Amino acid sequence: MDTLRNKVSGKDERYIQIRPSLINFYRDLPVYIIHPQKGGLVRFLARKEQYAEKAISFLTKRGISVYVRLSDHKERNSLLEEKLVEYLDGPIDAEKAVFIKELTFQLVNEFFVGQAAPRGGHLIDAKSLKKIAKIANYYVGLLDLENAAEALEMIHNVILKDLTTYAHSVNTMILILRYLEQERKQYRDKISFPNELLANRHEIDQKQREQDRKWALGAILHDIGKVGIPDELLKAARKLTDKEYEIMKMHVDFGWEMIRAVSSAYSRDEIVKGAILHHHERLDGTGYPRKLTELSPAGQLIGLLDCYEALTTDKRPYRSAATPLEALDILLKDVKAGKFDPTLLKKLAELVANDHIA
Repeated sequence: MDTLRNKVSGKDERYIQIRPSLINFYRDLPVYIIHPQKGGLVRFLARKEQYAEKAISFLTKRGISVYVRLSDHKERNSLLEEKLVEYLDGPIDAEKAVFIKELTFQLVNEFFVGQAAPRGGHLIDAKSLKKIAKIANYYVGLLDLENAAEALEMIHNVILKDLTTYAHSVNTMILILRYLEQERKQYRDKISFPNELLANRHEIDQKQREQDRKWALGAILHDIGKVGIPDELLKAARKLTDKEYEIMKMHVDFGWEMIRAVSSAYSRDEIVKGAILHHHERLDGTGYPRKLTELSPAGQLIGLLDCYEALTTDKRPYRSAATPLEALDILLKDVKAGKFDPTLLKKLAELVANDHIA
């Protein structure tokens, strides 16, 4: 999804792309499409009080982009957020999982795309960062569901089918939550809490959830610096040149500077900091941008999940997306080369194996 500027009735307006499946959330507002033949924005009117499923299907199948004014979208955000919270509260079925994905992407889109400043700059404000933290917190709530593993897997599988830029960040967040849920389950199965510890169980759970929130936020923010990278590089359907790749590497420092500028709390947090600064570093010193060999736990784990997610979803003209087992084989070679911690890969392999068994 993208933002654009356009003159309608002589007024210079900024517009944001919306998911066709969510068009009825904006049915009482001006909705525009890019004209398939002539280009440019034209009004798209509902035949009755809302857009019919047939019309939504037409837009989706034809790949026709749908836009609303950015100001209208911001006013409608609270309604989208309320609906997301309602769906995430469970129980979650296949249909709800699709809407969870659509609502999440629409809300995250404003953060990732809407933050881009005019060419040559980038910005994030504290209000927007707080919103993205709320979305991460809503997802952490899934860990409290009785069927948390199944719910997370269902949403994960739906998101895997969407290859938008920010889908990677959302999917990495889902992966970290699935990883954490597996860790918690294995721990609960092995440990029986003594009575004196059970008395403080609520406090222990609260501290654990706070850690989970930081992991989820670190995962969804790990690539935030890409809002400062030109679209022609982010969306290039080819291998980048050496010079272009050096520019791409700059997203790590861009991201860190943005977070540090608006949030002293997050910039001091080791999980968020490690996720952003270390997710491309490798234990053998071959990573970037600083070729470190001493990495934070967050940098190691989110770096591994970041690679796995990219390998399994990032289909390019010069290579196909890997299957989960092919991705694990690639990562195993990296482990043997000293790039990743073998224990982390073993736990990821257990997660993938459980998917195939199920």
